[in-house]
Amino acid sequence: MTRYILIVLLTVSFAAVWGVAWYSKRGSSPGVPTIHVPEFIDLGECEAGQIATSEFDIANDGTAELNIAGVHAACSCTGLETKQPDGQYSKVEAVTILPGERKTFVVRLAVNGPPGESLTSGFHFQTDDPARPEVNLAVRLRRIRSGAFSQPVAFAFGTTSVSQPVFKVVDIIDAVSPPRAVDRVATSNSELVRLTQLAVPEAEAAIPGGRIVARVRIDVATQTPAEIDERVNVWLVNEAPSSPVSIRVLGRVAAPVEFAPKTLVLLPTAGDVRQGTFLCVTHGRPATVRVVECPSGFTAHFDSEVAPTAPRRLVVARTTLGSAADAQIRVGVTLDGIETVHTLQVTCATD
Repeated sequence: MTRYILIVLLTVSFAAVWGVAWYSKRGSSPGVPTIHVPEFIDLGECEAGQIATSEFDIANDGTAELNIAGVHAACSCTGLETKQPDGQYSKVEAVTILPGERKTFVVRLAVNGPPGESLTSGFHFQTDDPARPEVNLAVRLRRIRSGAFSQPVAFAFGTTSVSQPVFKVVDIIDAVSPPRAVDRVATSNSELVRLTQLAVPEAEAAIPGGRIVARVRIDVATQTPAEIDERVNVWLVNEAPSSPVSIRVLGRVAAPVEFAPKTLVLLPTAGDVRQGTFLCVTHGRPATVRVVECPSGFTAHFDSEVAPTAPRRLVVARTTLGSAADAQIRVGVTLDGIETVHTLQVTCATD
């Protein structure tokens, strides 16, 4: 009997020690974040010209911190936001959610389009959840109710070069009967976006689904390179001050000549050679190019021209192992008979 009790005690003691060791080892291993987010956000119905708003949660069901970054939204969507106690909204570009934690966010959508139609927008972001490194979240409005809207709903002009004219004529349409008059028109940045109200001929004013109550020409300032992300807001008479018809103006004004990357890192190829490529972009304008100066121990040449307006590849190589690790190469680009000289930075990967 005594021997049996001793065997049981030894077995229980061993199991307890093994269990503690296993649990300790388990606790010391790194955890994994697990994001829980809705498949999409349903905004229901909303009147044209209003801002549709919805709250939603993002949870971390994992065992490590969940990090969210790189939030990018479509034209009409605000992306990830939080609502402050004073009623204002703050844009979220990065956030950390602890294991087991749930955080509430807000998404807002500028409702702009013909009544009766649906509207889909959205945003995406990166996470460190290994199962979902990138999340694309759709934002859906089931139906636009009668109200005011613009045609087109946004002005996205892509990339243009300095001094090129960029403009768009936008109609403001009111589907309410009787139609309302325009109270005021404003831009979020009068230095980058300029507005001109145009007359609407009576013969063009009545259209299916409403009436054109204003016509606005939007001109983008292109004198200097700039990233453009502004809004044109149009308020109608008796409209709430916080609910204008909002037209997003989005694009980039680029320098006449651009080289990418900003700094070229030469990577090892065969033997002691380090090689890399710059891309020279003139945004559709014909140009001639030449290498003005290249330091000793390096070579630089432009590839053959594919088309006068196509980007040109500048191939750079360090041919001597003992030469400097960093260098500057000067190239000339001629546009419209005028040559500009550009200094390009080159560095070498570790030998």
